[in-house]
Amino acid sequence: MTHRETTEGLVIDESFRALTELAPDFVVLLGADGTINYVSPAVTRVLGHDVDEVRGQPFLDFVHPDDRTEAQNALRQVLQMDDVLMAQLRIRRKDGGWSVLETLGRDYTLIPTLRGILVSTRDITGHVDAERRYRTALEEAEDLYNNAPCGYHSFDADSVITRINDTELHWLGYTREELVGTKFRNLLTPGSQALFDRQFPLFKAGGRMANLEAELIRRDGSPLPVLLSATTVTVEAERFVAGRAILLDITERKHAEAALRRVNRALLLLGKVNQELIHAQSEPELLESLCRVMVVQGGYRWHHPERGRLGPGDFIGIAEHTGLITPLTYRVMDLALRQAALWSEQGFEIPVAVNVSVSNLADPEFANRVLQTLAAHNVRPDLLQIEITESIFMQEPERVEALLKRLTDPGVSIYIDDFGKGYSSLSYIAALPIRALKIDRAFVSGLLQSPRVHGIVAATISLAGSLGIRTVAEGVETKEQAQELINMRCDEIQGFFFARPAPPEEMHRWADAFEFASYGLYTGPGPQEKQTG
Repeated sequence: MTHRETTEGLVIDESFRALTELAPDFVVLLGADGTINYVSPAVTRVLGHDVDEVRGQPFLDFVHPDDRTEAQNALRQVLQMDDVLMAQLRIRRKDGGWSVLETLGRDYTLIPTLRGILVSTRDITGHVDAERRYRTALEEAEDLYNNAPCGYHSFDADSVITRINDTELHWLGYTREELVGTKFRNLLTPGSQALFDRQFPLFKAGGRMANLEAELIRRDGSPLPVLLSATTVTVEAERFVAGRAILLDITERKHAEAALRRVNRALLLLGKVNQELIHAQSEPELLESLCRVMVVQGGYRWHHPERGRLGPGDFIGIAEHTGLITPLTYRVMDLALRQAALWSEQGFEIPVAVNVSVSNLADPEFANRVLQTLAAHNVRPDLLQIEITESIFMQEPERVEALLKRLTDPGVSIYIDDFGKGYSSLSYIAALPIRALKIDRAFVSGLLQSPRVHGIVAATISLAGSLGIRTVAEGVETKEQAQELINMRCDEIQGFFFARPAPPEEMHRWADAFEFASYGLYTGPGPQEKQTG
């Protein structure tokens, strides 16, 4: 057997050298004082150091300062035991960065050809980084789940709660330990228990549970009216195993009678539709981007005799609860299409967008009413955009898909409004004939303040693009927000940064005078479309 001397007094066996030099990760032989007496050539590939730069140096000089105590203890322990010791250490690379290495050490000081501590390494930096990102993603998902504006809980085939979010716990006044393992049925009032007992078996058999009105009992004994919907999460061998429930607080319905009177007055006073939320789309032409107004959205205002001019947020929720949203929506659509026809006659041909409630989609005559209104005003279907919310995904998928196709086949566009605010299903988004997703204004407002929100918006834009779906950012109020969304390749932007609500004649004049360059935004060359509004 041949040997070769590598440092003073140390003789390395040639077979040992051959094995270590072929290893994918490097091997180190340390003296009892921690000096590196030998290191395999793989150290250059893993850490970037040349062998001569490492050999003869103290091993601890390459260890991260926060890990040196652990490394010192490991060296001391390995000299006192006849076994392998494992440690995870951060080791300095030649570029100044740090790699995470899993090390295995054993004492071979009594072996004449080694006379030291043999340490094998494995670079696990990528694994550690991926694990950290995974843990961060889990923490963020848990935070979103627990702080959602609605109640969430999972349940088994006996309606026993297996998981529940903080929102629902806060509503009810219980701790998680008190409710996990409890039957959801036991939290209902007697009247709601009877309703639940009828509906739950049907749901498990493949039925649906959507918008079921029920009352929960809080810890203090007071009732909590909720709108309950549920989805099947797990089915095994055609047998229901687990589901997830979504609860919305509908306490406002306690004031339904007063609301009904207010909304009836509102319908008499809603005589005019204001125009708001202007979109603009960039069109590449050679090396410059030319922008134009793309769509005007119909909004509603109530000129209250006592409180003055009220926005949609002041009365639309009441209209939803009282069933008056259907005639209100048809009235708004009629006014919007009448205005679109008038603009077309004036040579100002531009689509109009109308928000539609899930209650409207439940109307079997909805598609017919829309197409009849288009025909009555002689407006092309491609000049109408209908905006619906994510709650559409709680409806029967087949019926919703058929209804939307009745509208999109002639050319009407479907937008998902307030995307990311509530319940969403990627499978439904991919399956339904959706033209665009409108990113909720809450994400836009936090775009430049929160890396997490920025990541969610970027992921939404990327996902939508991969599905051939456009993205619209709502509620843009600053130049910085608009520029960042353009940089992220958001297709359309809307908000007060470009224009505030205005009557139709003012909106026409504004659109004619619109010049994108006056806003100081840069789109840059390229085929990607940008929209603003």
